Amino acid sequence: MRLFAWIILAATVVKAQAQPVFGPFSEEDFPFHTCTLDLRNLGKDFAKDNLVPRAIVLKLGEDHYACWDPDLLRIAAFWKNGFVEMGGMAAHSYPPERAKQKVAQGTSTLPKILGTPIFTNGMYPGWSFGITPKLKDPRPAAPNPRETGLGPLPPDFARWNGIYRTAAGVSLSYTVSGVPILENIRLITKEFTHGLSRTLQIKEMVTRQLNLIACEVPNAHSAKIDPKTGAALLYHDDSKQTVTAVGIFSPRQKIQLKLHESKRVITQIPKGTKPTMLQVVTWRGRAEQLPSFYKMLRTGIQSPNVQGGAPATWLEVEQTEVSEESNSAGYMVEEIGLPIPNRWKRNVRPASIAKVSKGLFATVTFDGDVWLVYGLTKDRKKVGWKRFASGLHEPLSICVVDKKIHVLTRNGIIRLHDFNNDKEADFYENFCNSFGQTAETREFANSLTALPEGGFVITKGGQQRASQGLHNNHLLKVSADGRTVEKLAYGLRQGFATVHPEDGRIYATDQQGNYIPSTPVHLIKKDAFLGFKEPNPNGKFPPTREPLCWVPHKIAPSGTDMLWTAKSGFGPLSGRLLLIDYHNPGILQVFQDLSGEHPQGGVHRLPFEFKSPILKAFSDHDSGDIYLAGFQIFG
Repeated sequence: MRLFAWIILAATVVKAQAQPVFGPFSEEDFPFHTCTLDLRNLGKDFAKDNLVPRAIVLKLGEDHYACWDPDLLRIAAFWKNGFVEMGGMAAHSYPPERAKQKVAQGTSTLPKILGTPIFTNGMYPGWSFGITPKLKDPRPAAPNPRETGLGPLPPDFARWNGIYRTAAGVSLSYTVSGVPILENIRLITKEFTHGLSRTLQIKEMVTRQLNLIACEVPNAHSAKIDPKTGAALLYHDDSKQTVTAVGIFSPRQKIQLKLHESKRVITQIPKGTKPTMLQVVTWRGRAEQLPSFYKMLRTGIQSPNVQGGAPATWLEVEQTEVSEESNSAGYMVEEIGLPIPNRWKRNVRPASIAKVSKGLFATVTFDGDVWLVYGLTKDRKKVGWKRFASGLHEPLSICVVDKKIHVLTRNGIIRLHDFNNDKEADFYENFCNSFGQTAETREFANSLTALPEGGFVITKGGQQRASQGLHNNHLLKVSADGRTVEKLAYGLRQGFATVHPEDGRIYATDQQGNYIPSTPVHLIKKDAFLGFKEPNPNGKFPPTREPLCWVPHKIAPSGTDMLWTAKSGFGPLSGRLLLIDYHNPGILQVFQDLSGEHPQGGVHRLPFEFKSPILKAFSDHDSGDIYLAGFQIFG
């Protein structure tokens, strides 16, 4: 008779083999990579204090790259001759040779560009509306006035919709002042010189003037509009030998360029402009090369088919075995082998797992990948692994709602769409990014849990060395449409949360350290302060709300997840609240008494032992099985 199963995804399945050799953290053949990007201190010709907490780095070919800032809807930088020096927690701990190196505190290990910058734009919105361009940041300020990770622009101003993969590369989707815009960014080469082309498809009539900032040269010596071509020329010195040029191609509408403060180029799209397409080309080079730049303006514009999907990239399915590891206390523990090594030389550090359909699950890795896992049925012996998505920014939690995969990343909640049914994501939709995200390496995107009424509860890492952000250490409620975010509680060091599947009660746990004496079990009350005291400019904190219980350090020092088991199918532990311990990999049952004025609780450690640290757990309410996923970030 088959007993109820614990199933663990563990990185210990590869035995008696040499240590696998992993490829680069960011794959060369994948068109984009998301990360934090430090563009500060590039030189006098470039914007100062240019830090992008949520960067999308576009690989344009011929060793050229662009950084798109989805919060401010701007091209933050365009450069050549070298990609990105990887930094941050996931990248730094990716290869085995770095496995024992901890990332330095604060923001000292952020990714930086390796190549030569061509142009940048400052930290202000890439678009504005009205007769006069507005460069003031309209977002609410953080407690620390120098903090740049303020989240997206206000929804009445603009909204980032997501990134499409297509046969022609990637396309960016966003809305400015209610006008949907689809943008395709590509490299143009003419006579051994290169320019950045932005093809803009304006899908509705413009009801008030839109202003697109093409580029900025902070210390431009002089500037002019070429009367013959309408191009804008920014000269870098008095000799006029080095020039940054911007030109447009607009076959249907009267759209023109304007200079702003003799150092910025603005593309003005007048009120009343009908749905149209235009091309904006930005180039930097020697003055004698300007004829090559002018030829770039006659290359034509194309509208990619974003609904058709991209050709499949990862056709193969990796096979691994399922092995029974133990049979303890009437529960069978099985180990599902990870696809290491694999054809793409990817590390596979599973952080979370969710059920897509019968026998089909999805797991997300700290390395930015989503894998489909086939064959998790009752009589499982082997499973298949198929890569579904990549390039995500340190994801740690996955959830399936209405058969759509949602992933919590540092860039927000990403909803993945497969348009052509080739089992690969074609649209990385921004379901919600309406919360702040700093560059701090430990502001993790910890947990994502669906609410019974729709929407999600998320938790964000609290450790903050450089400054205090808007939402680090917070537990937040995301609306069902993804458009609004509500603060439920705060003061979590590295919190994780769960939701009762019927009545919506919210529970959270945390990890010992930095004002958290031991692992707590919290029943969340609105606006509660939960104890973690991050750097605070005014040094004031409210009283700490006591948890249901404090778990002794020797019992469970690092709570990383909580979950409710299925009401049936899991023996005497059916319908129970469980606590996951990361440091001493194990599971604890939570007992609670909510009858009095002061709710109380306690825990009991269950007699299970696991080889790998556990980050997240998932209860399959159809089979009763529980799936565990995790990894050790260092060592």
